[in-house]
This record gives sequence, C-alpha cells and structure tokens, in this order.
Amino acid sequence: CQSKTKPPSVNSSILQFLDSINNKDVASASAVVAADFLNHNPMPGMLPDKDGMTQTLHGLLMAFPNAHID
Repeated sequence: CQSKTKPPSVNSSILQFLDSINNKDVASASAVVAADFLNHNPMPGMLPDKDGMTQTLHGLLMAFPNAHID
C-alpha cells in the first residue's frame, strides 16, 4: 500500500509559502518557488514565470492587505 502523503520537504515548503503570504513577505514566498515555475494561466499582463508570479502576489497583497490563508 502506497502512502498518499507528500514528503515532509514538500509539506514544509507549502507551509513556508503560506506563512510568507500571511506575513506579507513576498520575497520569502518567492524564494520557496522553483526557478522554472510556469503559470499556465497568468493574470493579464503578467509573465507566466516566477517573476510574474511574484508580481501577481505583490499586487494581490496590495489590493487585499487583510488577506489571510488558513
């Protein structure tokens, strides 16, 4: 029987990413994302790469400063 849980490193990376967002720390969130990240559905005007994701995240946090992910 195979376990359906993710390796601890994946889980901890996801938690670190979410904690960074909740702390409004875009740089730390971006640091967790792979260099070859590809967004298959980027927001209009944004690049589909890691830099585009970082810009999108920054814009969303500016637009919704009270956002919190549980």
